[in-house]
Amino acid sequence: MIKAIIWDMDGVIIDSETHYQRLEKEFLGRLGIFADTSVLASYMGTPFSHYFPILAEKYGSSKSIDEAAVEYQDRKSV
Repeated sequence: MIKAIIWDMDGVIIDSETHYQRLEKEFLGRLGIFADTSVLASYMGTPFSHYFPILAEKYGSSKSIDEAAVEYQDRKSV
């Protein structure tokens, strides 16, 4: 019989969001997107495919969303 369920959202048990933000900032920098941490924080919880085109246009990245998404997924699985 199940007596308890632990549902861990980022930041509840451990703060993993700061780790993800640092890696995301480094990754985006390689694509020519040098966004401030506060800008990236405003997209926290938003899928990459939704905010990347906005940042790419604002900061002038030459990568397509498809190319960037493949690289992003490859980096996340490392």
